[in-house]
Amino acid sequence: GDTVKYQIDSTIPEYPSYATNVTYLITDTMSAGLTPCGASQVKVSIWNNAENKYVECPAEKITVNVNGQVITVSLTRDYVIANPGGSIRVTLSGVLNTNANIGTNGNPNSVDLTYTNNWDENTTHKTPEDTVITYTGELAIEKVDSVDTNKKLAGAEFAVYAPKNYATAETPATGVNATIKANETTYYYYKTVTTGENGKAAISGLDQGIYYAVETKAPAGYNVDSTPQKIEL
Repeated sequence: GDTVKYQIDSTIPEYPSYATNVTYLITDTMSAGLTPCGASQVKVSIWNNAENKYVECPAEKITVNVNGQVITVSLTRDYVIANPGGSIRVTLSGVLNTNANIGTNGNPNSVDLTYTNNWDENTTHKTPEDTVITYTGELAIEKVDSVDTNKKLAGAEFAVYAPKNYATAETPATGVNATIKANETTYYYYKTVTTGENGKAAISGLDQGIYYAVETKAPAGYNVDSTPQKIEL
């Protein structure tokens, strides 16, 4: 559910004014765990020396397409020729979805640039892919008997508290605190989970950090242990 922002920087080569067959194409490919935002969310800018900042490229000079996991940005021939050495900046976003890889494999997003390297012979060159990886984690809880740790306990409910107030947080049930304090830090209620037959419960899609779990309902035949349990993700 988190939106991840990406930035692509590239430079326009220099061509003679009479060059033909000029291509300048940026291709961004997101993995299955990322859903690209629409073409209207893609911003293409060029560095303006007079204003000392990036300014948006004229809409008629760029074409942006989103097809599945692939976003392409191309510049028109005349715009490329008119801006030799120009610094292009593309900003775009993707949303982590339910296909996102949890843990160390992460969710790669790759980009390459195809540009004319010999306009006279109409040949292009594609740069090696540049890849960044967005990671998301899974917070795991396991409830066991305090004497026989091989005995996994189902039906334990835990209120999980996060170091920030996530937009995806649920509303706490009656009697469950919206926040708790630990080591002078406020932690915010995120959601309640229940252990299964294997004694485990998990929450995906969380950032790295310190979390706390507070037992709010004990398994049958047990007493609630309401001591906040620190979990480092």
